[in-house]
Amino acid sequence: MVADVGLASISTSVPRVQTIDPRTEFKPITDLFTTSFVIVAKPDRFNSLPELIKKAAQQPGRLNYGSAGSASGQRLSIEMLKARTQTHITFIPYRGNAEALTALISGDVDLISIGLPPVRAHLESGRLKALATTAPARSAGLPGLLTVNEALNIKGYAAESWVGLYGPPGMAADVAERIQRDVATAMRTVEIEKFLKINDYQEGGSSPGAFAARMERDREKYRALIQELKLSFD
Repeated sequence: MVADVGLASISTSVPRVQTIDPRTEFKPITDLFTTSFVIVAKPDRFNSLPELIKKAAQQPGRLNYGSAGSASGQRLSIEMLKARTQTHITFIPYRGNAEALTALISGDVDLISIGLPPVRAHLESGRLKALATTAPARSAGLPGLLTVNEALNIKGYAAESWVGLYGPPGMAADVAERIQRDVATAMRTVEIEKFLKINDYQEGGSSPGAFAARMERDREKYRALIQELKLSFD
């Protein structure tokens, strides 16, 4: 099984939206990659992230953003931005990235936070505009794109996600470790390194124990963040 941080760590911090618990129902094997999000809008709406934030401050609640689900890294990236800038942007949940992206293109929402691969073609064609990356440093996939920290002249903002590989709960430790080693070896091939760079993915491949520890750290981090931001999951 492959699952991202939303399912593995964020949803487990919110019992009412939790469907499965990877900590007990699956065996963590390794993280495949870490990535961040791109804050995207239509080019005729905003020229920059500061312009978006200024408009949000002038018109509280008038702007809205789409996100793939309520317990997702995409949603939290915008909620963290709202908290840092003390703005109110209305949350519109969708069932996945494809629906949120369609809503943005059709004008139903003003912005989305999304991974680079689904929007790359739209950015290259000029149909959509990237305003900033949520990563702590500039993206290898879009090196000219400012980080949120750079765009707003702030410090400490970062929103990242990861995708991990899991086995059945009864998987033997030596089997999980062998699969992890095979994955780590594959990560170092030229083809995979190129794929990771193009898609703005940072190489994973950590041990099963290290990956399980990362899941738990992130679970506690997101639990605290959700409480701090007073987020609703109705």
